Amino acid sequence: MFKKYLWIAFTVPTMVFAQEKKFEIRGKIENAVPGEKVFLSYSSAGQLIVDSTSVINDSFRFDGTVSQTGKAYLQLRHVNPETHAPVNVNDYTVIWLEPGTINLAAKDDIKYARVNGTSLNDKEQSLHDNLSPLLIKKMKLQQAIEITNKNNADTNQTDSLQNAYYANAKETDSVIDAYITGNRNSIIALEALKTYVNPTDDPKRLIALFDQLGDSVRDTKEAKYYNETLSDIRKTAAGIQAPVFSLPDISGKKVSLSDFRGKYVLLDFWASWCMPCRAENPNLVKIYNQYKGENFAILSVSLDGGGLTTKQNWLNAIKKDGLEWTQVSDLQGWKNKAAQLYKIKSVPANFLIDPKGKIIAKNLRGNELAKKLYNLFKS
Repeated sequence: MFKKYLWIAFTVPTMVFAQEKKFEIRGKIENAVPGEKVFLSYSSAGQLIVDSTSVINDSFRFDGTVSQTGKAYLQLRHVNPETHAPVNVNDYTVIWLEPGTINLAAKDDIKYARVNGTSLNDKEQSLHDNLSPLLIKKMKLQQAIEITNKNNADTNQTDSLQNAYYANAKETDSVIDAYITGNRNSIIALEALKTYVNPTDDPKRLIALFDQLGDSVRDTKEAKYYNETLSDIRKTAAGIQAPVFSLPDISGKKVSLSDFRGKYVLLDFWASWCMPCRAENPNLVKIYNQYKGENFAILSVSLDGGGLTTKQNWLNAIKKDGLEWTQVSDLQGWKNKAAQLYKIKSVPANFLIDPKGKIIAKNLRGNELAKKLYNLFKS
């Protein structure tokens, strides 16, 4: 077993012990190739420790001590079964390194391992087990929506799939919220919040979940740092004046958000490469056609470019999806000027802005967007 000490610390939540405590990792990897090795990386007493061991008879083992509970990385270095030369595959999993015996079971790849045996790992594995079927369902629904869009399926079929997609998303959020609430006094709640709750999706939910974390968790330096990032989210929360920007449209003419003052505006962030965005576009087309005669407009900002895609990819997607409203982009990808101003971390994302330029809602999609607009214009 090889162990190396580096003066680098992991920036993950930790719980410090008065003295170092023992841990054991017992791993089982079915179908492991002779010569494969597992590398363990973790922080202890301010040092990054890198340890390694060989997989023998599908098994491996680590023993050591830690001064704090925190995240650790286990990476499997694959080898060619014939030549035994290393294979460049990024195969790793993240575990909670804490006192006790940690059991890991995998088949072929370590990234799909089940990890249990200690308190935090048991709880995180439980969350993964509950989320797994929901995430698989999400992927299948995304694929089905994409197929129906390509085949120009009838509206009822598309609406049914989109409703199922949003229902699945709500169920997923409920599982995550219950997990965070149930573990509010543990560092795993903060880690789950950072991992699973998208800041741009529902900032009000994010802030509420953070505020209910126990004092011992919110007093950690990681929580304090994360709380600082929430200040950016509050800058684009409902009730705040929408930040103004100008970007070129498809012809190169500058368009400003202020040009739409006096109208309700759906500010939509998307990209041609974003499949969930493309799946949502038929709904936006329907909304636009229904309300374009009202005091309503859509302004779409594309995160194309930036080495990801070209202007032509953007234009092709606009034409294929039938997006007849104003489209703008500086073709800088994630460095898009408006995206940075609105702190966009993922797409699709949208902001509903009232005629006075104030944000009144965020990330409304499907039926939620339709209901909101109906209530605004029904009179």
